[in-house]
Amino acid sequence: MEIKGIATSIVDRLVDKTVELGQGRIAGLIGFINSEGYIDSASEMVFGEGVSLRKVLSKISTEDNLTLFELINLLPENAVLVKTDPGSTGIIEHPTGVDLLNIPIVKIGVKMGRKSGIGVVYPDGRIFDLISHEEDLELKKLMVETMEEEHALVQEIYNLGHDFLEFYQKLPEVDIPERVFDLNKIKASLRVDTIEINSIDEALVEELVKRSMEIEQGVEVGTIAKVVDGHVIKAGEIVIGGIGYVPSRKLSSSYTNITGISTFEVYSKKIPLETVIVHTHPGGTGVMHSGDAENGPDLFGRPIIAIGHDQKGKVKGATVIEVSSKIAKLDEEYSYANDMYSEAETVDEEIKYRNMMHDIDKEYTKLSKAIKIL
Repeated sequence: MEIKGIATSIVDRLVDKTVELGQGRIAGLIGFINSEGYIDSASEMVFGEGVSLRKVLSKISTEDNLTLFELINLLPENAVLVKTDPGSTGIIEHPTGVDLLNIPIVKIGVKMGRKSGIGVVYPDGRIFDLISHEEDLELKKLMVETMEEEHALVQEIYNLGHDFLEFYQKLPEVDIPERVFDLNKIKASLRVDTIEINSIDEALVEELVKRSMEIEQGVEVGTIAKVVDGHVIKAGEIVIGGIGYVPSRKLSSSYTNITGISTFEVYSKKIPLETVIVHTHPGGTGVMHSGDAENGPDLFGRPIIAIGHDQKGKVKGATVIEVSSKIAKLDEEYSYANDMYSEAETVDEEIKYRNMMHDIDKEYTKLSKAIKIL
């Protein structure tokens, strides 16, 4: 749906809050396009040093303890993510969020205490494929052996920035009445059930670790597997990630063809919910942390398994973090602590909220459950 404009009242509200907060703080909300193509309704505004997805999406529903995956699936077809961009004129250099949410992204530039321009970028199959290409190039950097090879890759990655710039458009603001957003109209259409996992196939574990060892020390590999009566078996191909991560699009491509499809569509419609993310933890025992929980159960609604192994390929263990309401609660608590830390007025306040974030990280680690390798 093409957007013809955004209500001035919505723009001014966001800009005023950004200017009031200062120091590069951001304000954001979910806007809604009416039948005539104008954004004239919006959820409650959120703001802070950063505007997390959970923080924004929690304002479009009265339901509690939803994973990010469930929250993203709440978004209606006429939804738009609108955020201020302090220090910018509103151009969108990289369409971050379009791939994950599959909705338009609007950025309002704020410079010298006033609005300086508004840009919009729409979901587009070409963008999704460029993001896949970008992931591939970043991963290739790990494999090159000479400065010349890496230089060429860095140049290609840099040139991608020009390609991404081609997709944003100017968006006019219009003086139209603003409609009140009805919070009660949006209900969860997708619920992720907890899948209990007790074991993982030994052959799959061996294949993952072998592939990890063949690539480079510290490089993770991963796949999408399926669960049968609590036992995890192979379903997709094994893909190579980076040091400490496996990119989400690369991971999903292990199971299905993702050409021209957003990450949202892939994980919501192409990959069954009865699947699990499996990846290696080189140098670890398989114990996971907040990043694993956020990029598995929370963001993609699937359990995540880590296989720990040493530099000689000896498997040290395997753990799983399953989908649960606990993850949503921890994410909310962490978001709150992070906001309070960034707004701290005294040394004692900052110490308090930094410690709170560390304590929450410990709770994430406790979610790791050891499973058998059979």
